[in-house]
Amino acid sequence: MLSHMFQPISLISLLLCGCASMSLDERPLVEYGCGDLVLIGRAETLSYTDLSGPEDALSHGLYEMDISIRKVLRGKVDSRRLRASRAAHGQLRSDLDFVFVLHLDWDEWRLDKAHLASSKPLVATNCT
Repeated sequence: MLSHMFQPISLISLLLCGCASMSLDERPLVEYGCGDLVLIGRAETLSYTDLSGPEDALSHGLYEMDISIRKVLRGKVDSRRLRASRAAHGQLRSDLDFVFVLHLDWDEWRLDKAHLASSKPLVATNCT
């Protein structure tokens, strides 16, 4: 009785409708401050400090990490590696490339945003 509702969709129909591809509008937009550093790289966690409270079910913590820089997209940095920290629920995978936004707080880099590089995020043209 319901078999007419489940007609197979051909691969060509799927491709023609555009459903199988990601449009530019669906890619994440990477916004950054005028003094921030935007780069592609990988993060290796060096240490973790638990910041969880008694009723914190998600286990907040401070991660100290070493960032290896593959490519600088915005800003300037003299080194191919830098130390950064971030407060988060979990650590980043060290085997994947990310687009990072780092902000300099006093003399220390703080990781503000991380997008998987494989999602091909769009970096904003101008800083905010």
